[in-house]
Amino acid sequence: MASGTAGRSGKIQISNQVAFVPPKEPEDASAALKEDLERLRDEIRRKQAALEAAQVETEELKRAQAAYEEMARQATEDLAIWEETAAEQEANALALAKELAELQKKAQTEPEQTHRERQHASRSAAANLELDEQDTRILIDGSAHGNGVGSGLDITSL
Repeated sequence: MASGTAGRSGKIQISNQVAFVPPKEPEDASAALKEDLERLRDEIRRKQAALEAAQVETEELKRAQAAYEEMARQATEDLAIWEETAAEQEANALALAKELAELQKKAQTEPEQTHRERQHASRSAAANLELDEQDTRILIDGSAHGNGVGSGLDITSL
């Protein structure tokens, strides 16, 4: 509101004085900023925790991978040993089969010769064997009892 007054000089002075209204309190922007900062800090903490967990998991996976690689290496070595052993066993089996075939062939030819030798030895022993009546009774009694020589006398020594 304008008001006028006449002063000593006769001039009118107009004053535009308005009643003083104090300015509004500024909005507290710092509270919103603090909330945003805290939200961002929480997000960083969550992401750092997730990163640390991923790093721990990565290390565990690396250790597991190393263990599996060692197991695979050992299995490869074992496989080579087993293959070598199997080849040796196969070679041994073939050698034994060959030896068995040779022994069977030899056994087929030997029995006739061995049989003839035993027959000749038996005839020679029988020709030289002289049994008296007592020896004959021992043989007969032993046969009658069904248990070989009844008195325990060994007739091969006679």
